[in-house]
Amino acid sequence: MAIGGRKPKPTALKLAHGNPSHRPISKREPKPAKGKPKCPAYLSAAAKLTWTKLCSDLDSMGLLHVTDSQAIARYCDIMEQWHMARLAIREVGGFAMDILDNEGRVKYRQQLPEVGIYQRLATHLLRLEQEFGLTPAARTRIETVGSAGGADPTGELMAAAVRRRRSG
Repeated sequence: MAIGGRKPKPTALKLAHGNPSHRPISKREPKPAKGKPKCPAYLSAAAKLTWTKLCSDLDSMGLLHVTDSQAIARYCDIMEQWHMARLAIREVGGFAMDILDNEGRVKYRQQLPEVGIYQRLATHLLRLEQEFGLTPAARTRIETVGSAGGADPTGELMAAAVRRRRSG
């Protein structure tokens, strides 16, 4: 059963924004260990290449945790299936097929099953990419400490001004 409403904001993000809702901050939120998870042996060679690239990207953003192995493996599996569906669509050379009547005339055009599979896989990939902060919009919602990009003095000054305004 799905949980309704917005996804809860991580505690670190609430603290970075100054907890504008003034709701109690969870002191029991799990803090997974940072580090590179072990690549599962069941991944194919293509999925392992995706694993290596994704782990490198997440690590450079300070977002890689040991506990992420299953979610990353799922992403790599789905990415491989998405590429396979894309290749199948290219092989057929189109997105639809003609459905003929008894006399051989085109009755209607029907979307290829591969197109539906491709679209569903793309939706799953997008959701996982958003969870990992791999889309531009998702990155705007993530703040890391000591990120690879270095300090942003303008952003730090603006954040300090907002904190001063709120406190006094």
